[in-house]
Amino acid sequence: MSATRSRHPLAPLLLLGACSLSPLANRIDVGEEAFLVFVATGPDGLVDLHAMPAGGGTVARITFTPMVESHPALTSRGDVLAFLRGGDSAAMVRPDLVVMNLLNGAERTLPLPAAVGAMRALAWGPGDTTVVVRTDTDLWQVAAPPAPATATRLAGAARAIADSALATWLGRPRFARAFNCPAGLGVCLVGPSGDTTVLASRGRDPFRWGADSVGWFEGDALFVRSLGPATARSLSLGPRPPTALGQATFATP
Repeated sequence: MSATRSRHPLAPLLLLGACSLSPLANRIDVGEEAFLVFVATGPDGLVDLHAMPAGGGTVARITFTPMVESHPALTSRGDVLAFLRGGDSAAMVRPDLVVMNLLNGAERTLPLPAAVGAMRALAWGPGDTTVVVRTDTDLWQVAAPPAPATATRLAGAARAIADSALATWLGRPRFARAFNCPAGLGVCLVGPSGDTTVLASRGRDPFRWGADSVGWFEGDALFVRSLGPATARSLSLGPRPPTALGQATFATP
């Protein structure tokens, strides 16, 4: 592990399972290259997390469980991934909040009190030391390892910061926000003037793609477009790609 990686806020977590193999070994250079993580259904019919280099290519499966994994969120360096695992809405079983070290595959489940409620969205807070969680009760933040996994209901300035972390901001410095249009009518953008425009009428689940682009899904295809005058392009997902793609997170170390 390089000196740069060892200074990451979650470095103690990265030591767990240090003899294990990265789930992306020989496919993506975690912490060094830009890549995407998303939810998709594999050929076995299981819903897992998958990854792909920013330039497109063969999709790599990250999780291999019979439980549904969803709502992935990468740290800014892309070396730690937060996500939800399991849960059953019919049985009122809440999924687990999990953090995975993508350098060696180590995982840790963060225990949460019942008051947190049903989790709807995840993001990393400033400094990648907390996981921000939007639930059906409120906005919360959960301390990430090595700190004890304490959950705090947010208010005031902390709430505003968490709400911003959960948004899909575009540009550097950021000047626009992408979101699913109301009533499922595509991907929408809100620009500096506050005007809303439809970016892709058949798109869904937009996500930040580097400093100057936005990505989204249409059916089982992935599209990327520059924020300037440009047309969208579809990226290759390699041979035998998964299906039902969605809920993406992108990291540019």
